[in-house]
Amino acid sequence: MKLRLWLRTLRAKTLLFPVHHKHKKDNDLLTLQIADDVEQLEQTILDSYNTAIRLIVDLHMSTALKQNGIFQLE
Repeated sequence: MKLRLWLRTLRAKTLLFPVHHKHKKDNDLLTLQIADDVEQLEQTILDSYNTAIRLIVDLHMSTALKQNGIFQLE
């Protein structure tokens, strides 16, 4: 979600130039592709985080991490 906010902020700061009507469709497709890539990246990060948590629990490392207050990511 922070990545999406950052992308919106970045887009707001970029210069926009007129686009010929023949190329408008290409730009729309690129925007959709970028949005899909961001969603896939977010899902990959979430899946990786969940896998790491399962590994930590399965290896019984969670107790030591919880005692030191570093079990969860902010």
